[in-house]
Amino acid sequence: MTEDNFTASHTDTGLWRLTVYLSDHSLRAWLHIPAEPEREPRQLLDLSWPRSEDGLLQRISNSIYDHPQILDDYSASVVIEAPDTLLVPASLLGEEADAERIYAKVFSAREEDVMTDEIGGREAALFTLTPGLKGFLQRTFPGARIECHLNRLKRIARSHGDGIRLFADLRDGMADLLAFDGQELLSASTQICKEWSDVAFHIINLMDIYELRPENTSLLLAGNTEVATSIRNFFAEDLKEIGSFDGAGSLSWITHR
Repeated sequence: MTEDNFTASHTDTGLWRLTVYLSDHSLRAWLHIPAEPEREPRQLLDLSWPRSEDGLLQRISNSIYDHPQILDDYSASVVIEAPDTLLVPASLLGEEADAERIYAKVFSAREEDVMTDEIGGREAALFTLTPGLKGFLQRTFPGARIECHLNRLKRIARSHGDGIRLFADLRDGMADLLAFDGQELLSASTQICKEWSDVAFHIINLMDIYELRPENTSLLLAGNTEVATSIRNFFAEDLKEIGSFDGAGSLSWITHR
């Protein structure tokens, strides 16, 4: 598709879906056509800044309003990378107050800032990023689906393979780590990992906690290729299988619904 064709056709907002990705240090946005999954998404924004809680909402607000092309009337998903994420059985949630009460047992947050992502059925993600963000997103992207990064990644990982599987998505000095036994989610978390050895430690720790036998365990990696290579080499003689999956940088992650 040529640049001119894209510019002409993307004004028909009914054709396109917008995916906005927010974190404490970045804002990215893509457009894609759900009816044409083979077509590569068009990236509209790729902004980043130093990690800091101070002024984060203002930074996000300014970045969005400085780029009004993402404010057109698209159907939209806003995916939030939130280190303070809690995954719980969806059956525990009956009312919005349940989410706030459960979340407050683990993390400190104002009730009005707790967001819930129940997409996927079995587990719900409770999460916050910065005070005031929930209300801002509801006003700025009315009707948009607000998702948790870790919950979206969980849905992709669950559909990838069977048996005992560990997933590690490696990015920006952090790693998303998930563990499954068949379709049962054992664990999902985001960890600070400055070195590949930090990732290896968390993988070993997960295997120890859930008593996973190495010869029965597959490890799937995504993200930073240099870190992934070190991890592959470290576990090469021990695990049943080491492979790859579509992490947060993949086409299927951007277009996943």
